[in-house]
Amino acid sequence: MTGVLTKFHKFLSGNRPINTGNFSKVFPSQTTFTSTIDVPTSLVVTPKDEDATTFSIDADRSTDSEITLSVLGNALELMLTKKPKEFNKYLKSSKLEPEADKSAYHYAKIGKFLIRSQLDAFHQNLPGRGTFDIKTRAVCAIRFDLAHTDYYPTNYEIVRTHGLFESFERELFDAARIVMFKYGLQARLGNMDGIFMAFHNIKKFLGFQYLPLSEIDNIYFGDISDEFTRYGENVLVKTGSDYNKKGGTNTDDKSNKAGVSNQEFLSNIVNDIGNHFQTKREALSTYVANKELRFSMKLLENLMDVILKDTGGVPFRMIFKKMKGKKAAGIESREDEIFDDSSPFNEKSSDGRMVVIVNTLTPEELTELQMLSNEKIEKSKILLKNSQDEKMSTTARIKFFSKYASEFKGKFFRLNKQILKNSKSNGGFFGYEINIQHFFNDKPSSDKYPMPSVDILEDKKYKWDIKYSVNKINEEADLVYLFNKFVSNIGYSAFRSSESDANVDVYTDDGYVQIDENASELQNITRAYSARALKRKSLKVKK
Repeated sequence: MTGVLTKFHKFLSGNRPINTGNFSKVFPSQTTFTSTIDVPTSLVVTPKDEDATTFSIDADRSTDSEITLSVLGNALELMLTKKPKEFNKYLKSSKLEPEADKSAYHYAKIGKFLIRSQLDAFHQNLPGRGTFDIKTRAVCAIRFDLAHTDYYPTNYEIVRTHGLFESFERELFDAARIVMFKYGLQARLGNMDGIFMAFHNIKKFLGFQYLPLSEIDNIYFGDISDEFTRYGENVLVKTGSDYNKKGGTNTDDKSNKAGVSNQEFLSNIVNDIGNHFQTKREALSTYVANKELRFSMKLLENLMDVILKDTGGVPFRMIFKKMKGKKAAGIESREDEIFDDSSPFNEKSSDGRMVVIVNTLTPEELTELQMLSNEKIEKSKILLKNSQDEKMSTTARIKFFSKYASEFKGKFFRLNKQILKNSKSNGGFFGYEINIQHFFNDKPSSDKYPMPSVDILEDKKYKWDIKYSVNKINEEADLVYLFNKFVSNIGYSAFRSSESDANVDVYTDDGYVQIDENASELQNITRAYSARALKRKSLKVKK
Protein backbone atom coordinates (compact mmCIF):
# COMPACT_ATOMS: atom_id res chain seq x y z
CA MET A 1 0.00 0.00 0.00
CA THR A 2 2.75 2.46 0.88
CA GLY A 3 4.18 2.40 -2.64
CA VAL A 4 0.84 3.46 -4.13
CA LEU A 5 0.19 5.99 -1.36
CA THR A 6 3.57 7.58 -2.13
CA LYS A 7 2.40 7.97 -5.73
CA PHE A 8 -0.77 9.64 -4.47
CA HIS A 9 1.31 12.02 -2.33
CA LYS A 10 3.22 13.22 -5.38
CA PHE A 11 -0.06 13.47 -7.27
CA LEU A 12 -2.01 15.37 -4.59
CA SER A 13 0.86 17.67 -3.59
CA GLY A 14 1.83 18.64 -7.14
CA ASN A 15 5.31 17.08 -6.73
CA ARG A 16 5.90 19.21 -3.67
CA PRO A 17 9.65 19.59 -2.89
CA ILE A 18 11.09 17.96 0.20
CA ASN A 19 11.82 20.40 3.02
CA THR A 20 15.46 19.91 4.02
CA GLY A 21 15.87 23.39 5.48
CA ASN A 22 17.05 21.98 8.81
CA PHE A 23 20.03 20.28 7.18
CA SER A 24 23.46 21.88 6.88
CA LYS A 25 24.16 24.32 4.06
CA VAL A 26 26.12 21.67 2.16
CA PHE A 27 22.71 20.13 1.39
CA PRO A 28 20.05 21.96 -0.66
CA SER A 29 17.20 23.49 1.37
CA GLN A 30 14.74 21.97 -1.10
CA THR A 31 15.04 18.82 -3.12
CA THR A 32 13.01 16.11 -4.83
CA PHE A 33 12.50 12.37 -4.54
CA THR A 34 14.94 10.17 -6.46
CA SER A 35 13.88 8.76 -9.81
CA THR A 36 13.26 5.34 -8.22
CA ILE A 37 10.08 6.76 -6.65
CA ASP A 38 8.71 7.33 -10.16
CA VAL A 39 8.99 3.66 -11.11
CA PRO A 40 5.41 2.30 -11.50
CA THR A 41 3.94 0.46 -8.52
CA SER A 42 2.07 -2.82 -8.99
CA LEU A 43 -0.61 -4.34 -6.73
CA VAL A 44 -2.41 -7.67 -6.98
CA VAL A 45 -6.08 -7.87 -5.93
CA THR A 46 -7.71 -11.24 -5.22
CA PRO A 47 -11.23 -12.14 -3.99
CA LYS A 48 -11.29 -13.76 -0.54
CA ASP A 49 -14.84 -15.15 -0.55
CA GLU A 50 -17.16 -16.89 -3.01
CA ASP A 51 -19.40 -13.83 -3.38
CA ALA A 52 -16.40 -11.65 -4.34
CA THR A 53 -17.36 -8.99 -1.80
CA THR A 54 -14.08 -9.06 0.14
CA PHE A 55 -10.69 -8.64 -1.53
CA SER A 56 -7.07 -8.68 -0.44
CA ILE A 57 -4.54 -6.18 -1.80
CA ASP A 58 -0.93 -7.32 -1.93
CA ALA A 59 2.24 -6.01 -3.50
CA ASP A 60 3.23 -7.66 -6.77
CA ARG A 61 6.45 -9.34 -5.62
CA SER A 62 7.42 -10.87 -8.95
CA THR A 63 10.37 -8.45 -9.15
CA ASP A 64 11.53 -8.62 -5.53
CA SER A 65 15.32 -8.51 -5.21
CA GLU A 66 16.02 -10.40 -1.99
CA ILE A 67 19.78 -10.68 -1.96
CA THR A 68 22.18 -9.25 0.62
CA LEU A 69 20.28 -6.31 2.13
CA SER A 70 16.83 -7.90 2.31
CA VAL A 71 18.08 -11.15 3.82
CA LEU A 72 20.29 -9.26 6.26
CA GLY A 73 17.54 -6.80 7.21
CA ASN A 74 15.33 -9.53 8.68
CA ALA A 75 18.23 -10.91 10.72
CA LEU A 76 19.23 -7.46 12.01
CA GLU A 77 15.68 -6.66 13.13
CA LEU A 78 15.64 -9.99 14.94
CA MET A 79 18.94 -9.09 16.61
CA LEU A 80 17.55 -5.73 17.75
CA THR A 81 14.34 -7.17 19.21
CA LYS A 82 15.66 -10.33 20.91
CA LYS A 83 17.86 -10.77 23.95
CA PRO A 84 21.34 -12.12 23.03
CA LYS A 85 20.66 -15.50 24.61
CA GLU A 86 17.45 -15.93 22.60
CA PHE A 87 18.95 -14.56 19.38
CA ASN A 88 21.82 -17.07 19.54
CA LYS A 89 19.26 -19.87 19.19
CA TYR A 90 18.55 -18.66 15.64
CA LEU A 91 22.16 -19.17 14.57
CA LYS A 92 22.94 -22.19 12.40
CA SER A 93 25.54 -23.31 14.91
CA SER A 94 22.95 -23.50 17.71
CA LYS A 95 21.45 -26.86 18.67
CA LEU A 96 18.67 -25.15 20.63
CA GLU A 97 15.32 -24.36 19.05
CA PRO A 98 14.13 -20.74 19.42
CA GLU A 99 10.74 -20.11 20.96
CA ALA A 100 7.83 -19.61 18.58
CA ASP A 101 7.98 -15.97 17.52
CA LYS A 102 4.91 -13.94 18.46
CA SER A 103 3.82 -11.05 16.27
CA ALA A 104 1.74 -8.03 17.25
CA TYR A 105 -0.46 -6.14 14.81
CA HIS A 106 -2.46 -2.94 14.64
CA TYR A 107 -5.68 -2.95 12.62
CA ALA A 108 -7.11 0.25 11.17
CA LYS A 109 -10.37 0.70 9.26
CA ILE A 110 -10.25 3.51 6.71
CA GLY A 111 -13.40 3.66 4.61
CA LYS A 112 -13.88 0.22 3.09
CA PHE A 113 -10.26 -0.78 3.79
CA LEU A 114 -9.04 -2.84 6.73
CA ILE A 115 -5.29 -2.31 7.06
CA ARG A 116 -2.98 -4.51 9.13
CA SER A 117 0.34 -3.13 10.36
CA GLN A 118 2.98 -5.19 12.13
CA LEU A 119 4.31 -3.63 15.32
CA ASP A 120 8.05 -4.02 15.88
CA ALA A 121 8.73 -2.49 19.28
CA PHE A 122 7.36 -0.70 22.34
CA HIS A 123 8.76 1.75 24.89
CA GLN A 124 6.80 2.95 27.89
CA ASN A 125 8.24 6.49 27.73
CA LEU A 126 6.91 7.21 24.25
CA PRO A 127 3.62 9.12 23.96
CA GLY A 128 0.38 7.50 22.85
CA ARG A 129 0.48 3.74 22.46
CA GLY A 130 4.26 3.72 22.85
CA THR A 131 4.86 1.63 19.73
CA PHE A 132 7.42 2.35 17.03
CA ASP A 133 8.84 0.80 13.87
CA ILE A 134 12.40 -0.49 13.36
CA LYS A 135 14.18 0.12 10.07
CA THR A 136 17.68 -1.16 9.31
CA ARG A 137 19.35 1.06 6.74
CA ALA A 138 22.55 0.38 4.81
CA VAL A 139 24.82 3.41 4.42
CA CYS A 140 25.06 5.33 1.14
CA ALA A 141 28.29 3.57 0.12
CA ILE A 142 26.27 0.35 -0.19
CA ARG A 143 22.92 1.60 -1.44
CA PHE A 144 24.37 3.53 -4.37
CA ASP A 145 26.99 0.92 -5.22
CA LEU A 146 25.33 -2.47 -4.73
CA ALA A 147 26.88 -3.89 -7.87
CA HIS A 148 30.34 -3.28 -6.37
CA THR A 149 29.74 -3.92 -2.65
CA ASP A 150 28.19 -7.33 -3.34
CA TYR A 151 31.74 -8.42 -4.21
CA TYR A 152 33.87 -5.87 -2.33
CA PRO A 153 32.28 -5.20 1.09
CA THR A 154 32.69 -1.56 2.08
CA ASN A 155 34.39 -0.25 5.21
CA TYR A 156 32.54 3.09 5.01
CA GLU A 157 31.64 4.44 8.47
CA ILE A 158 29.56 7.11 10.20
CA VAL A 159 31.87 9.21 12.36
CA ARG A 160 30.06 12.56 12.73
CA THR A 161 26.62 14.10 13.11
CA HIS A 162 26.82 16.65 10.27
CA GLY A 163 28.62 16.67 6.95
CA LEU A 164 28.37 15.59 3.35
CA PHE A 165 29.86 12.14 3.96
CA GLU A 166 30.43 9.78 6.92
CA SER A 167 27.56 11.47 8.79
CA PHE A 168 24.08 10.78 10.13
CA GLU A 169 22.98 13.82 8.16
CA ARG A 170 24.02 12.22 4.87
CA GLU A 171 22.00 9.08 5.61
CA LEU A 172 18.90 11.05 6.63
CA PHE A 173 19.13 13.22 3.52
CA ASP A 174 19.27 10.15 1.27
CA ALA A 175 16.48 8.44 3.21
CA ALA A 176 14.28 11.53 2.82
CA ARG A 177 14.65 11.30 -0.96
CA ILE A 178 14.10 7.55 -1.20
CA VAL A 179 12.22 5.73 1.58
CA MET A 180 11.37 7.96 4.54
CA PHE A 181 7.94 8.89 3.20
CA LYS A 182 7.05 5.17 3.18
CA TYR A 183 8.41 4.88 6.72
CA GLY A 184 6.11 7.71 7.78
CA LEU A 185 3.11 6.07 6.13
CA GLN A 186 3.80 2.78 7.88
CA ALA A 187 4.03 4.55 11.23
CA ARG A 188 0.85 6.55 10.58
CA LEU A 189 -1.17 3.53 9.40
CA GLY A 190 0.07 1.55 12.41
CA ASN A 191 -0.66 4.39 14.87
CA MET A 192 3.02 4.39 15.89
CA ASP A 193 4.98 7.27 17.39
CA GLY A 194 7.95 7.10 15.05
CA ILE A 195 10.81 5.20 13.44
CA PHE A 196 13.96 3.76 15.02
CA MET A 197 16.66 3.73 12.34
CA ALA A 198 19.70 1.46 12.64
CA PHE A 199 22.50 2.32 10.20
CA HIS A 200 25.00 -0.35 9.16
CA ASN A 201 27.63 -1.20 6.55
CA ILE A 202 26.72 -4.93 6.58
CA LYS A 203 29.80 -5.68 8.70
CA LYS A 204 28.57 -3.79 11.78
CA PHE A 205 26.06 -1.29 13.14
CA LEU A 206 27.32 2.28 12.80
CA GLY A 207 24.70 4.20 14.76
CA PHE A 208 21.07 4.62 15.70
CA GLN A 209 18.60 7.48 15.45
CA TYR A 210 14.97 7.85 16.49
CA LEU A 211 12.66 9.96 14.32
CA PRO A 212 9.23 10.92 15.69
CA LEU A 213 6.49 10.95 13.07
CA SER A 214 6.15 14.72 13.54
CA GLU A 215 9.73 15.22 12.26
CA ILE A 216 9.02 13.10 9.20
CA ASP A 217 5.86 15.15 8.57
CA ASN A 218 7.91 18.35 8.68
CA ILE A 219 10.26 17.03 5.98
CA TYR A 220 7.44 16.36 3.52
CA PHE A 221 4.85 18.95 4.50
CA GLY A 222 6.98 21.62 6.19
CA ASP A 223 7.36 25.23 5.09
CA ILE A 224 9.43 25.37 1.89
CA SER A 225 9.37 29.16 1.62
CA ASP A 226 12.48 30.94 2.90
CA GLU A 227 11.23 34.49 3.42
CA PHE A 228 11.22 34.34 7.22
CA THR A 229 14.47 32.38 7.24
CA ARG A 230 16.19 35.08 5.22
CA TYR A 231 14.78 37.75 7.53
CA GLY A 232 16.15 35.87 10.53
CA GLU A 233 19.54 35.53 8.86
CA ASN A 234 19.52 39.25 8.15
CA VAL A 235 19.04 39.92 11.86
CA LEU A 236 21.79 37.49 12.85
CA VAL A 237 24.43 39.08 10.63
CA LYS A 238 23.93 42.51 12.21
CA THR A 239 26.91 43.79 14.16
CA GLY A 240 26.84 44.36 17.89
CA SER A 241 26.34 48.10 17.36
CA ASP A 242 23.37 47.36 15.11
CA TYR A 243 21.76 45.37 17.89
CA ASN A 244 21.98 48.40 20.17
CA LYS A 245 19.98 50.51 17.76
CA LYS A 246 16.39 51.31 18.60
CA GLY A 247 14.17 48.35 17.71
CA GLY A 248 17.14 46.01 17.32
CA THR A 249 17.03 46.31 13.51
CA ASN A 250 17.38 48.99 10.89
CA THR A 251 14.69 51.49 11.84
CA ASP A 252 14.26 52.46 8.19
CA ASP A 253 12.75 49.03 7.56
CA LYS A 254 9.05 49.20 8.38
CA SER A 255 8.53 45.61 7.27
CA ASN A 256 10.63 42.55 6.47
CA LYS A 257 11.01 40.78 3.14
CA ALA A 258 8.00 38.59 3.88
CA GLY A 259 5.77 41.66 3.79
CA VAL A 260 5.10 41.50 7.53
CA SER A 261 5.77 44.42 9.85
CA ASN A 262 8.65 43.90 12.25
CA GLN A 263 6.31 44.28 15.23
CA GLU A 264 3.96 41.67 13.80
CA PHE A 265 6.92 39.38 13.12
CA LEU A 266 7.96 39.56 16.79
CA SER A 267 4.38 38.98 17.94
CA ASN A 268 4.15 35.94 15.69
CA ILE A 269 7.22 34.46 17.39
CA VAL A 270 5.55 34.77 20.80
CA ASN A 271 2.23 33.32 19.66
CA ASP A 272 3.59 30.61 17.39
CA ILE A 273 2.57 27.66 19.54
CA GLY A 274 0.94 24.60 18.00
CA ASN A 275 0.64 21.14 19.52
CA HIS A 276 2.85 20.65 22.58
CA PHE A 277 6.34 21.93 21.59
CA GLN A 278 5.46 22.28 17.92
CA THR A 279 5.11 25.59 16.16
CA LYS A 280 1.85 26.20 14.34
CA ARG A 281 3.56 25.52 11.02
CA GLU A 282 4.88 22.19 12.30
CA ALA A 283 1.42 21.31 13.62
CA LEU A 284 0.05 22.14 10.17
CA SER A 285 2.48 19.61 8.65
CA THR A 286 0.99 16.82 10.74
CA TYR A 287 -2.55 17.99 9.99
CA VAL A 288 -1.86 18.00 6.22
CA ALA A 289 -0.19 14.56 6.39
CA ASN A 290 -3.28 13.10 8.08
CA LYS A 291 -5.66 14.85 5.69
CA GLU A 292 -3.71 13.79 2.59
CA LEU A 293 -3.78 10.16 3.73
CA ARG A 294 -7.58 10.32 4.02
CA PHE A 295 -7.80 11.91 0.57
CA SER A 296 -5.56 9.18 -0.87
CA MET A 297 -7.49 6.33 0.71
CA LYS A 298 -10.81 7.75 -0.48
CA LEU A 299 -9.44 8.16 -4.01
CA LEU A 300 -8.18 4.57 -3.97
CA GLU A 301 -11.49 3.31 -2.60
CA ASN A 302 -13.55 5.01 -5.30
CA LEU A 303 -11.12 3.85 -8.00
CA MET A 304 -11.42 0.29 -6.70
CA ASP A 305 -15.22 0.50 -6.93
CA VAL A 306 -14.91 1.42 -10.63
CA ILE A 307 -12.36 -1.32 -11.35
CA LEU A 308 -14.30 -4.03 -9.49
CA LYS A 309 -17.37 -3.19 -11.54
CA ASP A 310 -15.37 -3.53 -14.77
CA THR A 311 -13.47 -6.70 -13.83
CA GLY A 312 -16.45 -8.61 -12.45
CA GLY A 313 -14.87 -9.87 -9.23
CA VAL A 314 -11.98 -11.91 -10.68
CA PRO A 315 -8.32 -11.48 -9.62
CA PHE A 316 -6.53 -8.58 -11.28
CA ARG A 317 -3.35 -6.54 -11.16
CA MET A 318 -3.16 -2.73 -11.01
CA ILE A 319 -0.10 -0.74 -12.12
CA PHE A 320 0.06 2.89 -10.95
CA LYS A 321 2.17 5.73 -12.28
CA LYS A 322 1.99 9.48 -11.72
CA MET A 323 2.49 11.11 -15.12
CA LYS A 324 2.96 14.58 -16.52
CA GLY A 325 1.50 16.12 -19.66
CA LYS A 326 -1.81 15.88 -21.44
CA LYS A 327 -4.18 12.95 -21.11
CA ALA A 328 -4.27 10.09 -23.60
CA ALA A 329 -6.72 9.97 -26.48
CA GLY A 330 -10.11 8.25 -26.41
CA ILE A 331 -11.26 8.60 -22.83
CA GLU A 332 -14.66 8.22 -21.27
CA SER A 333 -15.13 10.58 -18.31
CA ARG A 334 -16.54 9.36 -15.02
CA GLU A 335 -16.58 12.54 -12.98
CA ASP A 336 -17.21 12.42 -9.26
CA GLU A 337 -16.27 14.20 -6.08
CA ILE A 338 -14.86 13.10 -2.77
CA PHE A 339 -16.48 15.69 -0.56
CA ASP A 340 -19.57 17.83 -0.94
CA ASP A 341 -18.68 20.88 -2.97
CA SER A 342 -20.79 23.04 -5.23
CA SER A 343 -17.81 24.47 -7.15
CA PRO A 344 -17.24 23.20 -10.70
CA PHE A 345 -14.36 20.80 -11.38
CA ASN A 346 -11.79 22.14 -13.82
CA GLU A 347 -9.73 19.21 -15.10
CA LYS A 348 -7.23 21.50 -16.84
CA SER A 349 -6.13 22.96 -13.51
CA SER A 350 -4.85 19.66 -12.09
CA ASP A 351 -1.09 19.14 -12.12
CA GLY A 352 -0.35 15.92 -13.97
CA ARG A 353 -2.42 12.77 -13.82
CA MET A 354 -2.45 9.36 -12.23
CA VAL A 355 -2.62 6.53 -14.75
CA VAL A 356 -3.70 3.03 -13.73
CA ILE A 357 -3.41 -0.02 -15.99
CA VAL A 358 -5.46 -3.11 -15.02
CA ASN A 359 -5.14 -6.70 -16.25
CA THR A 360 -7.37 -9.53 -15.06
CA LEU A 361 -5.43 -12.64 -14.04
CA THR A 362 -6.20 -16.31 -14.59
CA PRO A 363 -5.62 -18.63 -11.58
CA GLU A 364 -2.51 -19.94 -13.35
CA GLU A 365 -1.10 -16.45 -13.91
CA LEU A 366 -1.79 -15.51 -10.29
CA THR A 367 0.08 -18.61 -9.11
CA GLU A 368 2.94 -17.98 -11.53
CA LEU A 369 3.35 -14.39 -10.25
CA GLN A 370 3.64 -15.71 -6.71
CA MET A 371 5.91 -18.60 -7.70
CA LEU A 372 8.23 -16.31 -9.65
CA SER A 373 8.73 -14.25 -6.50
CA ASN A 374 9.27 -17.25 -4.22
CA GLU A 375 11.59 -18.95 -6.72
CA LYS A 376 13.63 -15.78 -7.08
CA ILE A 377 13.97 -15.36 -3.32
CA GLU A 378 15.03 -18.95 -2.68
CA LYS A 379 17.47 -19.02 -5.58
CA SER A 380 18.92 -15.70 -4.43
CA LYS A 381 19.74 -17.23 -1.04
CA ILE A 382 21.39 -20.26 -2.64
CA LEU A 383 23.37 -18.08 -5.02
CA LEU A 384 24.46 -15.81 -2.19
CA LYS A 385 25.67 -18.80 -0.19
CA ASN A 386 27.51 -20.31 -3.16
CA SER A 387 29.12 -16.99 -4.05
CA GLN A 388 30.92 -16.98 -0.69
CA ASP A 389 33.23 -19.71 -1.99
CA GLU A 390 36.70 -18.26 -1.45
CA LYS A 391 38.03 -20.20 -4.44
CA MET A 392 35.61 -18.39 -6.76
CA SER A 393 37.19 -15.37 -8.43
CA THR A 394 35.47 -11.99 -8.46
CA THR A 395 34.90 -12.24 -12.21
CA ALA A 396 33.29 -15.66 -11.73
CA ARG A 397 31.01 -14.27 -9.02
CA ILE A 398 29.88 -11.43 -11.26
CA LYS A 399 29.07 -13.85 -14.09
CA PHE A 400 27.36 -16.15 -11.56
CA PHE A 401 24.93 -13.44 -10.41
CA SER A 402 24.50 -11.88 -13.86
CA LYS A 403 23.40 -15.21 -15.35
CA TYR A 404 20.65 -15.75 -12.79
CA ALA A 405 19.51 -12.09 -12.99
CA SER A 406 19.20 -12.38 -16.76
CA GLU A 407 17.27 -15.63 -16.36
CA PHE A 408 14.66 -14.09 -14.04
CA LYS A 409 14.37 -10.95 -16.15
CA GLY A 410 13.47 -13.17 -19.11
CA LYS A 411 10.84 -15.02 -17.06
CA PHE A 412 9.36 -11.73 -15.86
CA PHE A 413 8.90 -10.30 -19.35
CA ARG A 414 7.56 -13.58 -20.78
CA LEU A 415 4.97 -13.80 -17.99
CA ASN A 416 3.84 -10.21 -18.57
CA LYS A 417 3.57 -10.81 -22.31
CA GLN A 418 1.28 -13.73 -21.51
CA ILE A 419 -0.79 -11.62 -19.07
CA LEU A 420 -1.25 -8.92 -21.71
CA LYS A 421 -2.30 -11.42 -24.39
CA ASN A 422 -4.81 -13.24 -22.18
CA SER A 423 -6.36 -10.13 -20.61
CA LYS A 424 -6.85 -8.59 -24.07
CA SER A 425 -8.55 -11.72 -25.40
CA ASN A 426 -10.91 -12.17 -22.44
CA GLY A 427 -11.93 -8.51 -22.17
CA GLY A 428 -10.01 -7.90 -18.95
CA PHE A 429 -7.64 -5.14 -20.09
CA PHE A 430 -8.46 -1.63 -18.76
CA GLY A 431 -6.88 1.74 -18.22
CA TYR A 432 -7.89 4.78 -16.17
CA GLU A 433 -6.73 8.34 -15.67
CA ILE A 434 -7.39 10.30 -12.50
CA ASN A 435 -7.36 14.10 -12.36
CA ILE A 436 -7.85 16.13 -9.19
CA GLN A 437 -8.36 19.71 -8.09
CA HIS A 438 -8.02 21.27 -4.63
CA PHE A 439 -10.59 23.67 -3.16
CA PHE A 440 -9.99 25.98 -0.21
CA ASN A 441 -13.11 27.58 1.25
CA ASP A 442 -15.05 26.53 -1.87
CA LYS A 443 -12.59 28.26 -4.20
CA PRO A 444 -10.40 26.27 -6.63
CA SER A 445 -6.71 26.46 -5.78
CA SER A 446 -4.24 27.74 -8.35
CA ASP A 447 -1.22 27.10 -6.11
CA LYS A 448 1.61 25.04 -7.52
CA TYR A 449 1.81 23.13 -4.22
CA PRO A 450 -1.69 23.27 -2.67
CA MET A 451 -1.47 23.86 1.08
CA PRO A 452 -4.00 25.31 3.56
CA SER A 453 -3.00 28.17 5.84
CA VAL A 454 -2.42 27.65 9.57
CA ASP A 455 -5.90 29.12 10.11
CA ILE A 456 -7.34 25.68 9.38
CA LEU A 457 -6.01 24.48 12.75
CA GLU A 458 -8.33 26.78 14.71
CA ASP A 459 -10.98 28.04 12.28
CA LYS A 460 -13.73 25.41 12.09
CA LYS A 461 -15.25 27.15 9.08
CA TYR A 462 -12.06 26.76 7.03
CA LYS A 463 -12.67 24.11 4.35
CA TRP A 464 -10.25 22.01 2.34
CA ASP A 465 -11.77 19.61 -0.17
CA ILE A 466 -10.73 17.95 -3.39
CA LYS A 467 -12.71 16.91 -6.44
CA TYR A 468 -11.62 14.31 -8.94
CA SER A 469 -12.54 12.66 -12.21
CA VAL A 470 -11.84 9.08 -13.29
CA ASN A 471 -11.43 8.82 -17.04
CA LYS A 472 -11.51 5.41 -18.69
CA ILE A 473 -8.98 4.97 -21.52
CA ASN A 474 -10.80 3.36 -24.43
CA GLU A 475 -8.12 3.25 -27.14
CA GLU A 476 -6.42 -0.16 -27.03
CA ALA A 477 -3.31 1.27 -28.68
CA ASP A 478 -2.92 3.69 -25.75
CA LEU A 479 -3.43 0.87 -23.26
CA VAL A 480 -0.85 -1.40 -24.90
CA TYR A 481 1.68 1.43 -25.11
CA LEU A 482 1.24 2.33 -21.43
CA PHE A 483 1.33 -1.33 -20.34
CA ASN A 484 4.60 -2.01 -22.17
CA LYS A 485 6.12 1.23 -20.90
CA PHE A 486 5.18 0.52 -17.26
CA VAL A 487 6.26 -3.13 -17.30
CA SER A 488 9.59 -2.28 -18.94
CA ASN A 489 10.19 0.45 -16.36
CA ILE A 490 9.45 -1.95 -13.49
CA GLY A 491 11.49 -4.81 -14.92
CA TYR A 492 14.65 -2.94 -15.82
CA SER A 493 14.60 -1.05 -12.52
CA ALA A 494 14.17 -4.24 -10.49
CA PHE A 495 16.89 -6.20 -12.26
CA ARG A 496 19.39 -3.37 -12.30
CA SER A 497 20.42 -4.41 -8.75
CA SER A 498 21.27 -0.86 -7.74
CA GLU A 499 19.81 2.58 -7.04
CA SER A 500 22.25 3.97 -9.57
CA ASP A 501 23.23 3.28 -13.16
CA ALA A 502 26.42 1.46 -12.17
CA ASN A 503 27.88 -1.17 -14.45
CA VAL A 504 28.04 -4.48 -12.55
CA ASP A 505 31.45 -5.36 -14.01
CA VAL A 506 33.68 -3.22 -11.78
CA TYR A 507 36.97 -3.90 -10.08
CA THR A 508 39.04 -2.23 -7.39
CA ASP A 509 42.12 -3.79 -5.79
CA ASP A 510 41.72 -4.52 -2.09
CA GLY A 511 43.15 -1.66 -0.06
CA TYR A 512 43.88 0.47 -3.09
CA VAL A 513 41.58 3.04 -4.70
CA GLN A 514 41.69 3.92 -8.36
CA ILE A 515 39.19 5.82 -10.49
CA ASP A 516 36.74 3.40 -12.07
CA GLU A 517 35.48 4.67 -15.42
CA ASN A 518 32.42 2.42 -15.12
CA ALA A 519 31.39 3.99 -11.81
CA SER A 520 29.75 7.31 -11.01
CA GLU A 521 31.54 10.12 -9.21
CA LEU A 522 29.58 9.36 -6.04
CA GLN A 523 30.56 5.69 -6.17
CA ASN A 524 34.26 6.50 -6.58
CA ILE A 525 34.07 8.94 -3.65
CA THR A 526 32.40 6.45 -1.28
CA ARG A 527 34.98 3.81 -2.22
CA ALA A 528 37.70 6.29 -1.30
CA TYR A 529 36.01 6.84 2.08
CA SER A 530 35.96 3.07 2.53
CA ALA A 531 39.73 2.96 1.98
CA ARG A 532 40.14 5.90 4.37
CA ALA A 533 38.27 4.00 7.08
CA LEU A 534 40.75 1.12 6.71
CA LYS A 535 43.67 3.52 6.92
CA ARG A 536 42.15 5.19 9.99
CA LYS A 537 41.79 1.79 11.63
CA SER A 538 45.40 0.83 10.86
CA LEU A 539 46.68 4.07 12.41
CA LYS A 540 44.74 3.36 15.59
CA VAL A 541 46.23 -0.13 15.76
CA LYS A 542 49.79 1.26 15.43
CA LYS A 543 49.19 3.65 18.32
